[in-house]
Amino acid sequence: MAEVLPYYAYYAMLQTLQTRETQTQNVQNPERVHVLKTWPPYFDMVANGTKRFELRRDDRGFEVGDALDLQEWDPGIQAYTGKSVGCVITCIVRDAPQFGLMPGFVILGIARLDMHTKVQGDDSHG
Repeated sequence: MAEVLPYYAYYAMLQTLQTRETQTQNVQNPERVHVLKTWPPYFDMVANGTKRFELRRDDRGFEVGDALDLQEWDPGIQAYTGKSVGCVITCIVRDAPQFGLMPGFVILGIARLDMHTKVQGDDSHG
């Protein structure tokens, strides 16, 4: 099982990434944190621990151990809701058309960074 970071360590890593962003414009993913839009029903399932995978386009160079910052995005109003949850990639399925996985897509096994921490921006999950 992949090592799980406490939520505060994840957000410290995000802060570092955001601070360095202007200094390292040509460095891609210096801390390997992927910020991703997530629609409400899927966000809720990750937030409450029932969904432990992500189906995504394989366009970011995902690797086991990378952090995901899943930010809830409401497509109805075309805006972020302010809720986010941190995860770590524990396994990756690529190149598996024999199982119905379309070329250019991946299935990411994920684990919440800290199941005992509330989802940022919301008091209803924890």
